[in-house]
Parts: sequence; C-alpha cells; structure tokens
Amino acid sequence: MDETAETTLRALGERGDIIKRIHRSLTERGIERGTASYVLAGESLDVPLIGRLVDRGLDDELKGTAYAVVDGVDGRTHHIRLSDLDAADDSAPGSIVELRKFEDARGQRRVALAVRSDLSIEAQVTASGATWLDRQAVARDPVALGQAGFGAEVRDAMQRRAEQLIEQGLAERQARGLVFAKNLIGTLRHLEIQALGNRLAAETGQPFNPSAAGEYVTGTYRQRFALASGRFAMLDDGLGFQLVPWTPSLDKQLGRHVSGIARADGGINWDFGRNRGLGL
Repeated sequence: MDETAETTLRALGERGDIIKRIHRSLTERGIERGTASYVLAGESLDVPLIGRLVDRGLDDELKGTAYAVVDGVDGRTHHIRLSDLDAADDSAPGSIVELRKFEDARGQRRVALAVRSDLSIEAQVTASGATWLDRQAVARDPVALGQAGFGAEVRDAMQRRAEQLIEQGLAERQARGLVFAKNLIGTLRHLEIQALGNRLAAETGQPFNPSAAGEYVTGTYRQRFALASGRFAMLDDGLGFQLVPWTPSLDKQLGRHVSGIARADGGINWDFGRNRGLGL
C-alpha cells in the first residue's frame, strides 16, 4: 500500500471514530441529532462557537490530548480537539460553553473552552439569578440561533424565561415587544448573591460583607460557588466573608490569602501577580 492510500485510510478511520464518538455522546444524554449536523473539526471554524457541553474526555491517552462534544446554538453538533483536559474546563455536561482561541506564551495558537454558564438552559428558565439566557435577551449583539437542534431549544427556553420574568415583575409585554426592567442583570445578580450570602451567614455565624466597585477585597479563598449569575469565590477574613466573582487565576489559590480591588464591571483586579488568563 502506498503512503497516500495509507494516509487516506487513516483519515477515514479517524473520521469514523469521531462520528461514533459524537453519536455515543449524544445518545448517552438522550439527545437526537442527525449525522448531517455533525461538525468533525469544530476547533478549525472561523466563526464563534457556543453551545451545550455534551461530553469531554481524553482523545489520545499517550499524548494527553483531549476532546469535547458541543451541541451548538447554530443547530450543529461539534467535535473539538483540545491540547489537554485542562483546556476543556471542569463544568458539567449541560453547561453552556464557548470555544475561545488565543496565543500561548510561545505564540502558538491554542483553543480552549470557556464556561458561560454552569447551569443547563432548563435550570436557567426558573433560576433566581442573572442567567446566560437573560444576558442574551438584553444583549445588543446576541448569539445567532439556528432554526434546529440546540438553537431551537435555546429559543424556546428564552420564551419560557421571559414568562418567568414577567411573573416577577421584571419584564412586560408592550406593543413594541418585550421590555425588560432597567438594570435587569444587575438586579438579578444582586438578589442571588444576597440570598447566598444570607444563607452562608446563617450557616457559618459570620456576617456577609458585600463589596462595591473600588473597594478592597481580602481574605482566605475558601470555596467556589456556581450560580446562575456566574462563578463566585468566598473570601473569609476571620471577621466576616465576601462573595466576589471567581476567575481562573484563583484556581491555585484555594486556602490561601488573596486580595484585590473590585472593579466597576464586577470583576476583581487581583494583586498576586499572575496572568489572569481566560474568563476575566
């Protein structure tokens, strides 16, 4: 067999393996998608890719490379090759993820998944915080939704979420369409964080000290919480605790003392001198 034929057969074999992997991943989650909607090399697309994480795992155990299967809002199901499992993040199947492209310290092109919501769209419909669905509803440039597949599911979930917000007095239908309450995202985020803070205060006996823009935040990083409004870190200073936006730069700081300044956009400028990476 000549080299060209061998390469072709190997490529066909890999293609077949990927199709089987996508099909198996979808079947295990009870998701029905036609093979015509499969994208076998989602990492090479030039358009934004966002959707529901279906599965992740090792692609090649010897090389340590990984893969992820993402049910895209574009109505297609994508297989994505990743450099390692760390690039697949640690969110659970059902979470909303986005494929990010960047250059590493050596100038090499890399791809990784960034979590946009730890909650499934079903959980987001009735969630108390500022969900990914809410952010899409008020965004000036929301993601484009396909007519089929997960895109259709998201469209349906957004309609049901709108009804929930109407019941809460945070949205209303007018002649010009659906109108949301002023500062909807900030209001929902505040309510969810306040509720968590009150619960933790009751459990720990320590007071909850909300942080505002420009204020100094400090304490021992105790725990990460996955809320509808995003991921938050609990900082304990011995006299009370704060709940601040979690970022990947906190990954190796668990149990350590950290400090920073709260920004107006809700983020934190940490001063432990590390690259903040994706997500900030």
